[in-house]
Amino acid sequence: MIRETAEQTIISVSGKVAAGGSATAVGSGVAGKTIVAVVENPEAVASAMSWADIGVIIGIVVAVGGLITQVYFSFRRDIRESRLHQAQMQKLGQER
Repeated sequence: MIRETAEQTIISVSGKVAAGGSATAVGSGVAGKTIVAVVENPEAVASAMSWADIGVIIGIVVAVGGLITQVYFSFRRDIRESRLHQAQMQKLGQER
């Protein structure tokens, strides 16, 4: 029971991590474009774009990592529930 609860928690959290990573990527991209539009100093713009690019890359990596984690643990849960269902059906078949 504890294992199932832990896996369900991981699935839930990984979905939120994926969403957070996506938001980080979008936010970094928007921030980079905003800084380019507001700042007139070319050196500051180049620096801002590099930080925005790093933020986008990190956001994408976090989102993909969260998605992979969610898919992996959902797959494990599906296998576990399938085995449980098969065992219950066999038990019901033997009782008749």
